[in-house]
Amino acid sequence: MGDVLYNRGLVNAAYIAEAMVVAQKHFGKTQLTGADVRWGLENLDITKERIEELGLTGLMPVTKVTCENHEGTTPAALVQQWDGSKWNIISDWIPAMSDVVRPLVEQDAALYAKENNITPRTCS
Repeated sequence: MGDVLYNRGLVNAAYIAEAMVVAQKHFGKTQLTGADVRWGLENLDITKERIEELGLTGLMPVTKVTCENHEGTTPAALVQQWDGSKWNIISDWIPAMSDVVRPLVEQDAALYAKENNITPRTCS
């Protein structure tokens, strides 16, 4: 408990569980389909207050995901340092280089879709 990989798993589980809560509220049902959960993931908005309610303060940043932006508005990483007995966070959240990376992802995705005769999904 508390190690980097454990914390990462905990945060990923929180994202999935919160997406399911969002979908359940939106669709008004408890048994969700894969499409329902995808909708929940694409409409995820985890606030600072919600992070505090979940007991995950310091483990995850505020997160807002949309269909158009699966990366979300979250910072990408923070830096930790081992002091010989435990990991210590030594930086603030570091934003992703979306202005550099996103165009490359879009370019490669378009090429992959063309090469494999795939029509990309739209968010409209």
